[in-house]
Amino acid sequence: MVLVIPLIALIIGLTFFFGWSMTNQQHVKASSRYASWRMVYPRVATSGVELNQNFYQNRANVLEINWDGGNDQTLTDMTTAVRQASQTAGTLAGQMVASQFPRGHGVGLLVEFPPAIQFWQTLGLTGPMRYHYVRDGQQWRRGEVSCQTVVRDQFLTDVDGALGGLPAPADGLGQTFRRLYLAGW
Repeated sequence: MVLVIPLIALIIGLTFFFGWSMTNQQHVKASSRYASWRMVYPRVATSGVELNQNFYQNRANVLEINWDGGNDQTLTDMTTAVRQASQTAGTLAGQMVASQFPRGHGVGLLVEFPPAIQFWQTLGLTGPMRYHYVRDGQQWRRGEVSCQTVVRDQFLTDVDGALGGLPAPADGLGQTFRRLYLAGW
């Protein structure tokens, strides 16, 4: 019995340690999803202080947040395919899709929790936990993306120049047409 008790105590101690670390890892995963979703809607960046208070009960002594834009490969592939079909349409797609459409947001967290038990620190069972989460395919709302200015700038600049340079009797009609396509459709 004397030989088995230290082994059982070690197994129980390691069970508690792995339970503690798995709980902390789940908190890191949940907080990274929360931060990424907050960046998508309502478009508010989450601070490390907020994450430490809400998810870690102020137990994290190191908390680093790295923001990125998520994966844009699908948008890039779409604009490349359009550019192969037509250079003009590819330029238009690049201006509209690649620069205006909403994208996903990613967040990478590095969180370190100090273990409460000195024995774990002695064994070197400490270190940061890392997790990266990307929220892709966010909700689009009507009117959020407008192609009006891009189309107007690419196709109506010649028309705008011609209507702006009309002589005196026709300048009122030219200004009316300009207001028609410069205003909202």
